[in-house]
Amino acid sequence: MVDGHDPDTWRIEGVLLTLSVKRESMTEPHAITASVTYYVRKAAATKSGYEIYREVTFEGVTFTNE
Repeated sequence: MVDGHDPDTWRIEGVLLTLSVKRESMTEPHAITASVTYYVRKAAATKSGYEIYREVTFEGVTFTNE
């Protein structure tokens, strides 16, 4: 998690997302893997909640710790 540009905002990078879809005519599901970055902030409506206000998907890209 990385601090955002504005107060009470954060960026969660490199979240691995897998979407799997299977049609009736298919024997195996088709899976897509992507890396996602979520932008999070404190929710204005509540004093203790948080919300994702932006999501960026990087298809075909994966992040590593290297």
